[in-house]
Amino acid sequence: MPKCNAGTMNLSDRCGDKVCDKARDKARDKACDEAWGMYRLIPFDVRHGNCGGSLVQFQPGSENKNTLPFAIGKVLVMSGIRPEDVRGNHAHFHTEEIVVVLQGGCSFDLDDGRGRHETVRLEAGLAEDQCPALLLYPHIWRVFHHFQPNTILLVIASIPYDEADYIRDRNAFEQLADSWQGHPRDPAD
Repeated sequence: MPKCNAGTMNLSDRCGDKVCDKARDKARDKACDEAWGMYRLIPFDVRHGNCGGSLVQFQPGSENKNTLPFAIGKVLVMSGIRPEDVRGNHAHFHTEEIVVVLQGGCSFDLDDGRGRHETVRLEAGLAEDQCPALLLYPHIWRVFHHFQPNTILLVIASIPYDEADYIRDRNAFEQLADSWQGHPRDPAD
């Protein structure tokens, strides 16, 4: 199993067996927690109704199932993205974001500006009973790329839009990163 801190985590690397999946998910979550708190993978459960289709529920709260780790500040839907497009290219001072791939897939390059880098790939529809989501923490530079055709992303953010929360200049980000004592989610902090 690839580890998050080994460079790339691809959620399509699944064995298909429920017991194996749960063990792999637990090991993957531990590996991601060891990735210095840049991100976390969250598996939201998918419900299949007798009326056809499926339903994924996102809600605030403290329950372990399908709950967001923050109150919703804004919701964005990204569509019409071409395979060669590059999105993101920024960091946030305070905003946490959950990115859900509703259709298609893409890669996320994440780094803290101090030498720690991870690439995560998410694709829609990999598991019948789970919808993987990527929780991105503040102080992390994010670049979304290698989009599959017709990709649609849902982004749930912890605060309403505030341009002052964005760090859009890479050089400024690296200078700020040098001044941060640690990442807001670092286990050592």
